[in-house]
Amino acid sequence: LGDRFDWSLAFFVGAAVVYLIANAFPIVSMEAGGNRTVATLLKTVESLQQTGSWPVAALVLFTAVVFPAIIISFMIYLLMPLHFGRAPRNAAFVFRVLRASEPWGMVEVFMLGILASIVKLAHLASLTVGPALWAFGALIILVAAGAYYFEPSQYWARVQQLSQREAHAGTVAT
Repeated sequence: LGDRFDWSLAFFVGAAVVYLIANAFPIVSMEAGGNRTVATLLKTVESLQQTGSWPVAALVLFTAVVFPAIIISFMIYLLMPLHFGRAPRNAAFVFRVLRASEPWGMVEVFMLGILASIVKLAHLASLTVGPALWAFGALIILVAAGAYYFEPSQYWARVQQLSQREAHAGTVAT
């Protein structure tokens, strides 16, 4: 299987790519009565806010955009230095923020909401699934796979080993 942390890093880098696609492209396009509407995640948040549903808009923004970005970027931050044989700086702080953020990254719940909406709207309008919907599906799988290969106890053992080696190399060099 190779190094579990390299696998985890690869899955989280892949998750970062599909995260960008999921946020940049349309989730769904809808045509009804001659009007065509294209929905991206951020347009959906903006639309919810404009209709007065700012609590729902904030919830969607944080659970589907902000917290997944934190989780993906912090995992890459923790894993990338290991790939190059170095211990990440401030790993304990980053890890604590990451663990506090994880329950709030609810892309899979957002995905279920989208699918339920598509099913309900299918008989009212012509719907076209956009690339972002597929990217959200891939994002769920990639984050789950990255988390599967990440073992915290092995991670901290590796960080400690690398920190000791770096400290030893620093004392030998001086």
